[in-house]
Amino acid sequence: MSILTLGRSDVGHCGYCNKNSSAIFGLIAKDLVNDDYMTLMDSGFRRSGDFLYKPNMNQTCCPQFTIRANVINLKPTKDYRKALNRLCRFAEVELPVSKEYKYQKTVDALMKSSKLTITLEPSSFTDEKFSLYALYEQEVHSRETAELRRESFKRFLCDTPFSEPTCYHHVYRLDGRLIAVSVLDVLPNALSAVYFFWHPDMRKLELGKVSTLIESQLTSEMGFTYYYLGYYIPTCPKMQYKAQLKPCELLDPSTNEFKSFEDVDLNPPFDIKDDPHVYDDLLTHGIRIKIFDTEMIYPDVPEFITSLLGNQIRDTALAVGPEIAKTVVFEVPV
Repeated sequence: MSILTLGRSDVGHCGYCNKNSSAIFGLIAKDLVNDDYMTLMDSGFRRSGDFLYKPNMNQTCCPQFTIRANVINLKPTKDYRKALNRLCRFAEVELPVSKEYKYQKTVDALMKSSKLTITLEPSSFTDEKFSLYALYEQEVHSRETAELRRESFKRFLCDTPFSEPTCYHHVYRLDGRLIAVSVLDVLPNALSAVYFFWHPDMRKLELGKVSTLIESQLTSEMGFTYYYLGYYIPTCPKMQYKAQLKPCELLDPSTNEFKSFEDVDLNPPFDIKDDPHVYDDLLTHGIRIKIFDTEMIYPDVPEFITSLLGNQIRDTALAVGPEIAKTVVFEVPV
């Protein structure tokens, strides 16, 4: 059973527009069943280590839309194909010849390269991975060296709250040298991209685009239909490559359903309707609350607790949605 702390809304610095107006709802996952995370992703949540968050779409400066690609009918654009072919030539891989272009054949050829190796391994920490991550953050995202700590890297990209093996590193090596790492969550029905970092010397290879095609192929090989690419932000130029992966779908904030990219209104305010009866139904069902080592059913808890935490319990239950609120335990942070 998943254990989630009670969450709260927060406004902070936005890494996309550099304003202090990024509005999210966040909580900590103490223990997380990957089926539950799949459900949370489908309601707009993403994770950073054990921190789960979703944007407040009508308040945040840069609305973030959950985006996923249908890998069964995937048709890469010319830019994607060029990036994949470029890496093949760099890795001294002979491009397959065919009347009808299929990116899968090119990916298969690349995966057989003796010069470039791409392996899936547990999300373990190594100094080699951290050194590459630190170099990437400094040179690509202009972060200060003092900000980059081993423990933060471990929490962010190695440690997970999952109760079963879920997070992996897709490791790229060129002639034995580590050049990129893609952090992936393998979920019950989908593959989810968490973070990708690469050596700045490889900038011209557009490894981000290539990794997207490789992971789309991996998604298909695992028997899944959908590959989740995190968030799509319409105003962020660096994210436009995600929209070029067709066919793709966005989570519509007005209906909380996935729709084709072209059918989702990207401009706030969004017509988000809260059903006033949802929380009443949850209370009738009973919400599990854990305080210290004692588990209770809300609202059958002492009145002094409801007076202090009632609003926070309500906000958290509504944020995660009724399906999750009925199955998890909410822990009071101490």
